[in-house]
Amino acid sequence: MSTLKETAKISVIVPFLNSEATIDECLQALISQNLKPSEIIMVDNGSTDRSKVIVNNFANKNGIIVKYFYESKKGPACARNLGIRNCIGNIIAFTDSDCVPDPDWLKNLIIEFQNPQVAAVAGIVESYKTETLYDKFHALFTLKGFEKSQIFSKFNLVSGGFPTANLAVRKDVLIKLNSFDETLADNGEDYDLCDRIYRHGLKIKYIPDAVIYHKHRSTLIGTFKQGYGFGKSHAVLLKKHCEKIAIVHFPRYKYISQKWPFRLWIDLAGLDKKVLLLTALSMVWWVFIIPLALYPIFLYLNLKSRLNHNRLNVNFIEILGIEFLLLIKSFAITSGRIISGFRNKVICC
Repeated sequence: MSTLKETAKISVIVPFLNSEATIDECLQALISQNLKPSEIIMVDNGSTDRSKVIVNNFANKNGIIVKYFYESKKGPACARNLGIRNCIGNIIAFTDSDCVPDPDWLKNLIIEFQNPQVAAVAGIVESYKTETLYDKFHALFTLKGFEKSQIFSKFNLVSGGFPTANLAVRKDVLIKLNSFDETLADNGEDYDLCDRIYRHGLKIKYIPDAVIYHKHRSTLIGTFKQGYGFGKSHAVLLKKHCEKIAIVHFPRYKYISQKWPFRLWIDLAGLDKKVLLLTALSMVWWVFIIPLALYPIFLYLNLKSRLNHNRLNVNFIEILGIEFLLLIKSFAITSGRIISGFRNKVICC
């Protein structure tokens, strides 16, 4: 009797835009998978650098397994949808051009589809390197996964959504759901897909054994733009997927209720909110100057503990740098939420 590994056709779809610095290593990792994909579909979304040349040279060296397509409509949703329309696989695995899949990535993803209720499988996204200050910061605060396998059946904005940096989906499910929503551009189209999967009574399984190594942003501007984009997507998803909901993040606690007749999502656990609140209180009553002055020390000790837990070696100056980056990213997310919330007529900050 044939196994799922033997009968499944796996298409890997990778959208890219000006990725000459990372795309070669991504391709090398994909063709070196211990479970070979049936095809690797590379979708150019308007590159002006050498990305196209690198992909086509790779395709010439590796037969028909690597295929190049061009999508003029902007946005990763458009690029992935073009790949879906042109792929032969019945399982479609998605990743990004700045990602390096582990050799067992596809092998570990595919086995989970033996459960017919599992429409998609998500894996963990880890930092490619942990050498620079930015590497260590993103390793701790960007796209953190779970330590154990879990099955999800509901999306409530704060859980159940997974990035297409590491996601595999049955093709028939994608076709039924009309693939990715291109109107969302780069604002949460992957989490939107997860929600629509659940609404059709299907499940997504998360497994930490399917590993993608991500080359994170390495500049302050890149980190800010990423945080701002995350914040924008929060308001977009809040409007599209919830007729009424109230989500309030407190430190160490989340309040979620659907009994309130409005859409509201407030994160009071963000570093920028904590600093702003303590500053405002200290202006009202001088006593709060004390916790405001002590908070950087508390944050330093907390970060040091978390970095040690994640086996990230840091010095005093690096921890201060991580504090600064955390404040910048928190502010970027809040900015994206407020501006996008205003545009989408929801309360999101």
